[in-house]
Amino acid sequence: MLTASVSEIQKAVAAGAVSYERIVQLYLNRIEAYDKNGPHLNAVIQINPRALEMAWSLDQERRTNGLRSPLHGIPVAVKDNIDVVDMPSAGGNLAFSGTYPAMDATVIRKLRDAGAIIFLKTNMDELALGSQGLSSLGGQILNPYDLKRNPGGSSGGSSRRPCEVRCGCSGSIDMAERFDPDDLMTVESLGKLEKRPYPEYLDQDLTGSRIGVLRDLFRKGREFEPANKVIDREITLT
Repeated sequence: MLTASVSEIQKAVAAGAVSYERIVQLYLNRIEAYDKNGPHLNAVIQINPRALEMAWSLDQERRTNGLRSPLHGIPVAVKDNIDVVDMPSAGGNLAFSGTYPAMDATVIRKLRDAGAIIFLKTNMDELALGSQGLSSLGGQILNPYDLKRNPGGSSGGSSRRPCEVRCGCSGSIDMAERFDPDDLMTVESLGKLEKRPYPEYLDQDLTGSRIGVLRDLFRKGREFEPANKVIDREITLT
């Protein structure tokens, strides 16, 4: 279960080998053993107190109505700079500790609608300004694979460096600019962008031109295959 994919977890639940509630409990046990005790990874800032309750409810919903989506019942760890209405969202800053946002971030709303369990908030570089995995609220994060190595940042708590593409920046503290209709920067641009096809902006016709694809930059491994297939399909259509 440590390296199981979402589809593998759903197959196990369908087979009756495990329930969403049991999965959440296993994660809680592991957090207690390794994050709060043992090496004290400091990767987790806050656990949703209703996580087991939500998991139980989603188990019942699956039995009655089936899956909402492939993410139904899947626990999701959320970086502390993303707004979640039923959990404090402080961006790792001690001064903002205990602060609850007025509404979910766009990405959280979409996850909830899909049936995912908003399980916990992960530690991070304070206000996403750093690369050492250190915050005044959660302390220093340790690299779970090698305690002597830098955990990276600002997403140190989830052992991932920041993703440059998300489904909306509304309700998050970060330095990147992304399109989101709920974001104030995007609202300011409404009605100011021309809806013209991209080729019309080019100085010359691209017919017969060759476009290079830097495949060495594609990540390797089964977990990256779905994204790589999407890219390959777009290249073929182009």
